[in-house]
Amino acid sequence: MRRLGLEDMPAGFREAWNEAVAAVARDNDGLVYSAVPSSLSYIPETTDISAAHIGAAMLGMPLTPQGCQIAGVLEALNEAGTPLYDDCSIEVPRRSTKTTSVQCTLLGRCETRPGYRVIQTAQDGTRASAVFMDMVRTLEQETPNEAERNWVVFKSTGREFLQWANGSRWWVAPPRASSFRGLAADVLFFDESGELEPAESADLMAGALPVMDTRKHGQVIKAGTPGLVRAGAFWDSLEAARTDPAMLGIVSYSARDSEVVSEDQAADEALWWRVHPGLASGLTTIKTLRKRFATMGLAEFVREYLCVWPPDTSQAALDLLKWEAGHFTPLPGPPAGVAFGLGYDVAIGSAAAAVAVAWYDENGDPWAQLMEHRVRADWLVEDLFKASTKLPGVEIGYDPIGDNIAIAQALARKPRFRASALKALPLREVAAATATIAAANDNETFHHAISRALDVAAGNASWRMAGGSRLFQRMHGRDISALLAVVHALGAAAKAKKRGSSVVPKPRLG
Repeated sequence: MRRLGLEDMPAGFREAWNEAVAAVARDNDGLVYSAVPSSLSYIPETTDISAAHIGAAMLGMPLTPQGCQIAGVLEALNEAGTPLYDDCSIEVPRRSTKTTSVQCTLLGRCETRPGYRVIQTAQDGTRASAVFMDMVRTLEQETPNEAERNWVVFKSTGREFLQWANGSRWWVAPPRASSFRGLAADVLFFDESGELEPAESADLMAGALPVMDTRKHGQVIKAGTPGLVRAGAFWDSLEAARTDPAMLGIVSYSARDSEVVSEDQAADEALWWRVHPGLASGLTTIKTLRKRFATMGLAEFVREYLCVWPPDTSQAALDLLKWEAGHFTPLPGPPAGVAFGLGYDVAIGSAAAAVAVAWYDENGDPWAQLMEHRVRADWLVEDLFKASTKLPGVEIGYDPIGDNIAIAQALARKPRFRASALKALPLREVAAATATIAAANDNETFHHAISRALDVAAGNASWRMAGGSRLFQRMHGRDISALLAVVHALGAAAKAKKRGSSVVPKPRLG
């Protein structure tokens, strides 16, 4: 697949683009990097995106590289000459011209295809009209002489439309199924699709799609940024297109869930450059994103600027197929000479408890092994005491919440127990260890000993937000103490690794 970009711009636009890049470098600390789409459907070599360039000229702006990609997916044709993708999803961060890029393609089609019809809507009729009229005002500014226009605009609040001399028409409709009954169109353009209520979006699609039943080149375009929940027509379309990008069109610039578990991860500017095409396009600057990150909540920032959907508390946080790939046969203990740590966790109400060991290998990949997982927690203090006695110098990590605190206090009161072995992990370190597991599991570099209890815990863990980070939480009240013990053990191991300390364990782990 050829990635459409700068070389696909007309010469005049390339010159304007080069000037824009030079300006952007000055505003972005001298740096300009190209963003990389996380999902991009195949674009045939023969794809003609001249209509998008015509539309861009009508709006007085060059088509950005991501605009070329969007146009390429929209304009791709099959052997019969009809759209290769009759259902397209465009997910691009704020300030990246996702709406404008779609508009450029559709304007060019209306300009060059007699009788072409476009219906546009958004999360509500008012905002659909506002976006449409912003485009109209730009058109009017670029061609102020009405005699030079091939189109006429009709302005009536809630009933605005553009009419071309060749019979093409573009109009706005509120997002109600009744708005589309009795109409026929070549394109349905759902702008800000992520803002549609899930229940409403299903009814809207059911009522809207029949308008294309008699149109040979019918196409549905859904564009937007993530909504508040992982549900609705836009989410469903994105998921389906990611699964089969050869059947459904997709252009998506987004970070992976595992890349934004903690605030430190989300603050990685290299990630911003990779995900946000508006940076290199001169549509926004790194300084602006820094301000947004400093003033917005983490969940809002990653949703709007990195296109990461809020966590779904009804779905497992970890990819369980990748999780299974990380299995290894239980070992007698960590390899000799590595820095490692222990961790424990007590389930709510002391219904169960777990102890784990974790370490990092020479490549920095995390390893973990569940030592014990049993019902109730009355056994835990004695087992931790024995472990600390056999493994002098090893730290025991725990999250200082709930019943974990009571265990730590009871352990600290035991005669001859080295109190300094207990390490209450602050939220930042719990989040960092959680992020380590999520990222390593996603990259298939998290190694964990085969354990039924740990596998079950991984399958029962979803996400929750806490203090600007994502942490694991129980789904349906099920026990995940085994997984949390691993998190806390990794937190302790990270401390040991940072200090450069190591212990060669002698006893076998349970």
